[in-house]
Amino acid sequence: VDSGVDAAAIVAYLERNAHPLMAAQTPVLPETVVNQIHLWAKERSRMAADRCKLYDAFDSLRRFDEACTYAREIGAHLWSRRFPEERNLHKCSLAVRAEAHGSMKSFLRAAA
Repeated sequence: VDSGVDAAAIVAYLERNAHPLMAAQTPVLPETVVNQIHLWAKERSRMAADRCKLYDAFDSLRRFDEACTYAREIGAHLWSRRFPEERNLHKCSLAVRAEAHGSMKSFLRAAA
């Protein structure tokens, strides 16, 4: 799948090159095997990796919320995790696109 071969091509290859005892069966491949190959292919194409910067040292929940809002406004927000209690501030994290690091850094410094 990573090399551009799709699940249907993998199943077809396995069916064409099956052991003679397996090839005599109908279907050649068990349904669970075929289903698992398709699920595996879907899972592999479900996620995409982006270069990012992670921010996790905020001095207040208000600053964290402002940073998240700004990241969304400039289209850089990838992921964030917020905890409602101030005592869990150290667990709050914000991931933004790496190319937005300069803008985010300027925003965070200006508002400090």
